[in-house]
Amino acid sequence: SYLNKQYDYVVCLFDMDRLFQFPSEMQLYQRAKKKYAARKYAGKVMFVETNPCTEFWFLLHFLPNVVCRRYDSYEQLLPELQKYMPGYEKTKRYFIRTNLYKYLTENGDLERAISNSEKLCQLCKESPEDLKAYSEVHKVIELLINL
Repeated sequence: SYLNKQYDYVVCLFDMDRLFQFPSEMQLYQRAKKKYAARKYAGKVMFVETNPCTEFWFLLHFLPNVVCRRYDSYEQLLPELQKYMPGYEKTKRYFIRTNLYKYLTENGDLERAISNSEKLCQLCKESPEDLKAYSEVHKVIELLINL
């Protein structure tokens, strides 16, 4: 429907832990990804994955170097993230009282997050069986920079 409303781009962000947890949702995701990979939608619809969850992208702002890590869920990643973002929780209340962008730019490092994200995605291509945590959010940042 967004494409019909003349939007230039549609970005869909997916937390892969949920898709792995619910096979029927994974099937829907894979069908949609295949459908929107068609030439007619080329470059207009972007599927962006983060495994296990979007919070891994936040964590990449703080990690000093890229290390292959395995987090099966948000709950498993949360204690690591809270070392850098004390009090973080995935709640509406948290996002209302915390300016996430401001926190990440003042306390984290966007360039580091982009670099870490790119490196992890490259490692994932080279040996997908070894890599469990990754984020493709850097692709959205690149799109925005190029606009």
